[in-house]
Amino acid sequence: MADTSTGAMTDDFAHHYANLEGVRLHYVTPKAQPSRGAGKQPVVLLHGWPQTWYEWRHVMRLLADRFVLIAPDLRGLGDSSRPSRGYDKKTVANDVWQLMHDHLEHQRFAVVGHDWGAPVAFRLAADHADAVTHLAMLDVGQGDALLLRDGDAAMLVDGGGWRGPGFGGRVLVPALGALGIRHLV
Repeated sequence: MADTSTGAMTDDFAHHYANLEGVRLHYVTPKAQPSRGAGKQPVVLLHGWPQTWYEWRHVMRLLADRFVLIAPDLRGLGDSSRPSRGYDKKTVANDVWQLMHDHLEHQRFAVVGHDWGAPVAFRLAADHADAVTHLAMLDVGQGDALLLRDGDAAMLVDGGGWRGPGFGGRVLVPALGALGIRHLV
């Protein structure tokens, strides 16, 4: 289903729906991209609140030739359904797991989360550590310290920034660098 409200701004994106357990998720992919790009790393992009997949449109244009990109509207937002409950991180992360693993059949993938999407991404990575190859959390407030892993490297997130051996002090998003992304815009 094409987005007619934004016209040319979304002409290069394909809109899809996945009927999952208890929710119908709307998700977007670049039109020129097959759902399972040969040799390309799948990356799911999780938006913040109250945004939708649309917050990722410029990033998707920049990265579409290098990754299989999937940008869902999280439950209750955008064109996804609005169940009366299930808005906790565990349930929303499970929605994304069902989309990526069960519906799209990606066995391993990277996760990027912004704002509210970041704790959802973290929960997804914690619940499915063998499937999530990389985790990037953008613009999220931290109340407590968290230890994140990216392959063999570890970093401490503590509200004061990203710190860890080999990351050169304060680093915004080391996991994006691990994907070969040096800048977004």
